[in-house]
Amino acid sequence: MDRVGLLLVALSAIGFSAKAIFARLAYREGIDAISLLGLRMVFSAPLFFIMALYFETRSRRLTSREIAQVVLLGLCGYYLASLFDFIGLQYITANLERLILFIYPTLVLFFGRIFFAERIGRDRTAAVLLTYAGIAISFAADYRSSGSDALRGSVFVFMSALVYSLYLVGSGKLIPQLGSMRFTALAMLVSSLAVFSHVFIYRLTDLYRPEAVMVDLANYSQRTYLLAAGMAVLSTVLPALLLSEGVRRIGSGPAAIAASTGPVSVLFLAAFFLGEPVGMPQVLGVILTLWGVGMLTRR
Repeated sequence: MDRVGLLLVALSAIGFSAKAIFARLAYREGIDAISLLGLRMVFSAPLFFIMALYFETRSRRLTSREIAQVVLLGLCGYYLASLFDFIGLQYITANLERLILFIYPTLVLFFGRIFFAERIGRDRTAAVLLTYAGIAISFAADYRSSGSDALRGSVFVFMSALVYSLYLVGSGKLIPQLGSMRFTALAMLVSSLAVFSHVFIYRLTDLYRPEAVMVDLANYSQRTYLLAAGMAVLSTVLPALLLSEGVRRIGSGPAAIAASTGPVSVLFLAAFFLGEPVGMPQVLGVILTLWGVGMLTRR
């Protein structure tokens, strides 16, 4: 097994997981979810534009069908999934958010059953039950401290995982045709345009003056912009590059297992940077969730 590939995927998972830490820290500065998502794209979109320009000048032209698919998947996989995730992070801990997002293989399994009549089997059923048992334990710990906010946030993050699972199912045939890097860059540009439009409309209805929209986005603390920039580079662009190279080296199956470093890392990152508790419920929830998802990804 290529150890460099495993390391790249593990670092990618840690980077993606750190997004929740950046977001929770930024919320303490007084920014809302929509504006934070907009700032994230402000810093990441230029980098993805450069990537897309590089690939488009060296690749065949996209067909009209492929363009439509990229637009649809970009809206689902990166715009809606990120939007729901950022809203949910306002209400729940980073640890619970990462565990809920990590259940997407179980959702892909269900979609395979619904759309392609794929058989689930007893071993996969047991894996799903283990996964959701871990989520339930972590959710119960959050609910005791946050009450209805934990339920509200969990619903939004689950919707994020659901939309992302639809994106994975839909992109299965398109990514091999375009290449993962090219597809990711194009899909992220579509998502960026959708986010910018959302922020503009959101701020326009709030401020009633078009010229005040950008002024409002430029009215946050320096720490907020540093956190948004860190999220864009360390938890968006760089993890995408590392993951793509890691999958190229070791394949998607081992990469899925190596990605389990994400929920483990966020448990300790959240404790260190956010002061979130690391008790027996949190540890047990992570173990059961990783166990269940690991049983699925190994197959």
